[in-house]
Amino acid sequence: MEKKRKKYTKKTKLHELLKDEKAVKVLTSKGIHCIGCPMAMLENIEEGCKAHGLNVDKVVEELNKKIRKRK
Repeated sequence: MEKKRKKYTKKTKLHELLKDEKAVKVLTSKGIHCIGCPMAMLENIEEGCKAHGLNVDKVVEELNKKIRKRK
């Protein structure tokens, strides 16, 4: 049985997404290539989106759609 994944939120730390290949693809497709940098240990999705001029709600929604597709 596959472990149920926790939904991503605005407060999810960027470094937590490194464990999820599809999440990394979503962020890099949006221009957020810094998820592997040292700041990723401190910043969350909301801060990363703000720094890149992205709508955080849309990004979080897309990330969570990827989780649902895996079931």
